[in-house]
Amino acid sequence: MIGRWAVCLAALAAAGCATNVAEQQACPSAKVVREFSNLTQFLPGPGRDLTDVVIEAKVDSVDGFCQFDLENDGSGEVEVDMEVFFQAALGPSNDTRSAEFVYFVALLDKERNVLRKPIFDAVLTFPSNASRVQFSDEIAVDFRLEAGEPAADYEILVGFQLTDEEAEYNRKAGL
Repeated sequence: MIGRWAVCLAALAAAGCATNVAEQQACPSAKVVREFSNLTQFLPGPGRDLTDVVIEAKVDSVDGFCQFDLENDGSGEVEVDMEVFFQAALGPSNDTRSAEFVYFVALLDKERNVLRKPIFDAVLTFPSNASRVQFSDEIAVDFRLEAGEPAADYEILVGFQLTDEEAEYNRKAGL
């Protein structure tokens, strides 16, 4: 009797203690791209000092979990339900107490090819008693796996969709 249990336990250990293919899968990594994690918007025109800032924002982090709908051969659908966390601060030139910006959520394959990169709009209205806010946005990223393909080979990257001027400002500021 003990011998049969030992054989069963060894078989479970060899199978990764998973009862189905989905339980053997790990989620793709999801991370914020440092070069695109900060945004400083200025008033239109040539001014670029502190008094010209309309809003400063930061992508803080991402969190999520995976749901798998896989066949026995490992092929099927993966959905990554993510929450993207932001902070934002009103600049001295913001007289509307609101701000708009865009950010991306890119899905990359194991060769780091961008498979898709949807752009999302965020519109903020600051409460009358706050010049800084923290908020989050919920996003779902889905993709298909082929038989035997690990979901962990994929990667999800998040950042602001910066203009050339905003990206140059970040480079000069060391952000």
